[in-house]
Amino acid sequence: MRLRKYRAVIVMVLVFALLAAACGGDDTTTGDGETTTTAGDGETTTTAGDGDTATTAPPSGEAVEVRWFIGMGAGTDAPVIPLQQAVVDEFNATKPLGENITLKMEVVDADDAPTVLQTQIAGGNPPDIVGPMGVRSAATFFGGWLDMAPYIESNNYDLSDFDPAFVDFWNIGGVQIGLPFGAFPQMMWYNSAHFDEAGLAYPPQEFGAPYVDADGNEKPWNVDTLRELGMVLTVDSNGLTPLDDGFDPNATVQWGYCGTVQNEFRGLATMFGAGSFVADDNETFQFPEHWKDFAVWYHDAIYKDYWIPNPDFRESDLLANPSPLGSGNCSMMATHTWFQGWGTGELAFDEFDTAAIPAGPDGTITAKLHADTFGIPESAPNPNEAFQVVGWMLGPEQGPVLAGIYGALPARNSAQESFVADPENDAGFTWSVGQDALSYPDIPSHEAWWPAYVESVDGLDSWWDPLVRDPNADVAAAIPELEGILQPIYDRATG
Repeated sequence: MRLRKYRAVIVMVLVFALLAAACGGDDTTTGDGETTTTAGDGETTTTAGDGDTATTAPPSGEAVEVRWFIGMGAGTDAPVIPLQQAVVDEFNATKPLGENITLKMEVVDADDAPTVLQTQIAGGNPPDIVGPMGVRSAATFFGGWLDMAPYIESNNYDLSDFDPAFVDFWNIGGVQIGLPFGAFPQMMWYNSAHFDEAGLAYPPQEFGAPYVDADGNEKPWNVDTLRELGMVLTVDSNGLTPLDDGFDPNATVQWGYCGTVQNEFRGLATMFGAGSFVADDNETFQFPEHWKDFAVWYHDAIYKDYWIPNPDFRESDLLANPSPLGSGNCSMMATHTWFQGWGTGELAFDEFDTAAIPAGPDGTITAKLHADTFGIPESAPNPNEAFQVVGWMLGPEQGPVLAGIYGALPARNSAQESFVADPENDAGFTWSVGQDALSYPDIPSHEAWWPAYVESVDGLDSWWDPLVRDPNADVAAAIPELEGILQPIYDRATG
């Protein structure tokens, strides 16, 4: 099965102030390890020591309907809707959290979802659960998500089945906005035939392992080694590489490395380490030093060493159909599991594989992560019930089912082996590389919030795109110019 690729087009809206959540209560712990939480509405929740959760109805017997809002990511395609409804039907039939709690889903067109969600919240009618959604979607409502940390503690929710780094990935600005759910990890995809033709050993599939060349010599698998391989794998129409006299960069027909599918600067630069263009105060521009180094390195790779294609080549028929790797004219790309199928094009399974992301210049390994979660608006009417439903949805039984619906690698370690062993999920690459990549996420995410999100992205592009298209650009000299572009945007958004 070819994994389904999706990235919903997010229509950005103004960041808003959500109403304060009405929750709270008293916790008591019994001698048998059960924790009883009494919420302000009189509902009592009992959590057993083994992490199982049972919820009794409030004394009034009042029913609680938990609304699940779908549209901020995957879930709106027609084939997926009945699969999600089946999950809702199972919840309502089995009543795993008590007779009084029911689940209802609301599917909103992805283009309209941010506006609809904002309108619901502003009108005092927020949903209880929103998802699945990625980091970029969550950033649309930055500051408006419930902190799940107290609910994880009061419900004794077991996190031991998740990679701790993946849990931290969803702790944004000190707020645990979600739990790990589904992952689309990043790997180094490579054309094995190109390596064979050049007599090169394949890159390592274990993170942190050295590159072992065809003669058995070891060297660190880092961006320097990536460059060495990239130059050998880049070929012009006469069969010459950038290492050969007479190489013609204008007649290149094969490139050693083609960056990523989404070539926004922040995503590219994470290979040198995670970072952010906004300081911790959320209003001051900063330019991470390692990203400055990346900007120069990347430009040199295009116009001095010639092993990365310039934008004109990337947009040409040589590389654009359906992607640089899928065209058969690029040897390596760093991209995500959703790439398989559409991105690999007509390449047979034995013509490509995946390897670990190389370390940056300082030895740090960063495999940027695309992932989904389910959030709870801060003003959700039923926060504790909402958390318990999310906990059930992402639990050991339902979590892998939901992840499979969206074509994601389940976040739960206990579910991954059966997922990757399923012939239906054979995608031609080595799944263990993706599993291991979850230990090296970019924190903060390359998709994380920054002031005036879309305007800031456009501002960054207005700086980077001319530089990366100009072979004579002095990138180091242009670095100070970015502050003059982004800081006024921040000021207008936060002032």
